[in-house]
Amino acid sequence: MRKLIVFILVGFVLSCQKKDNVDTQIEQKTVNEIDFTLTPKHFDIGVISKSNHDSIHDFSFDILNNTTDSVYLGKVDVSCGCVNVIYKSNVIPPGEHGIVSGNINISNQYGHLSKAIFVNYDVDGLIVLRIKGDVKD
Repeated sequence: MRKLIVFILVGFVLSCQKKDNVDTQIEQKTVNEIDFTLTPKHFDIGVISKSNHDSIHDFSFDILNNTTDSVYLGKVDVSCGCVNVIYKSNVIPPGEHGIVSGNINISNQYGHLSKAIFVNYDVDGLIVLRIKGDVKD
């Protein structure tokens, strides 16, 4: 029985140490995050009545690279199949702009919506863009 208790305690201590390492890695990534200006920060479609509008709503985000290094924007992922992104992977030189655009199909959306677009950059960076709004019948 004593061996079992020691085994459980050792496992608990090791799992806590692993968690601390993960938190440290997240903090380091945040500290080293590349500086961007997003316009807009969140694309707000406002309040849309489906009876008065097309089910497709276009959006566009401008990403300004404020660093002294070129940044490679790679794969773009979306949080929902209703979001269609029109984007080509590219390099944004220092002080230059990149555009992520597309559309959202609101035909199956009701109430408040908040959809994320995940833009991967360089080796392990991530920019999160968000589309917000309210959809009514």
